[in-house]
Amino acid sequence: MPNIKRNGITLNDVDSPVWLGIRQQEMESEISACVTLAKWSKGARVGLTAFYNDSYHYEIYLTEENGKNQVCLAKHVHDIFAVTEKVEIPTAANVTLRIEADSRNYRFYYGLQGKADILLGTGMTAGLCTEGTHTMTFTGTYLGMFAERAEGIFREFLYCG
Repeated sequence: MPNIKRNGITLNDVDSPVWLGIRQQEMESEISACVTLAKWSKGARVGLTAFYNDSYHYEIYLTEENGKNQVCLAKHVHDIFAVTEKVEIPTAANVTLRIEADSRNYRFYYGLQGKADILLGTGMTAGLCTEGTHTMTFTGTYLGMFAERAEGIFREFLYCG
């Protein structure tokens, strides 16, 4: 599986962030990977995203803040970007991240080795639909991996759709 290496561009920038994705072809879809946050700098984020464009995406990611490892859920819809959930975890290595989608919601899970996955939060599918976006590009939503200001090691990548 790939190591995705940093540049200074985020998913929120109108530029070329470091990410690798596949178009979501079915409403009921799932993406997961075992993720490690490696070689990071301040503001580092490595994880999975449901990505329409720079103004419409959800992301579950690993980060380090004030010496503490965290898994976070962030949402960018229209001109609003917010981290909606944040949980401290013991390690930023070998954490399973998963996004499940259906016709109503995206559900974001994380799992630590040997433990059941935990639901971190949800995001409405309507937030990433062409009909509800300002830009209306008709590209559809992608599910993928990303790295911001860090190197992310992704193993056991799985997409079902």
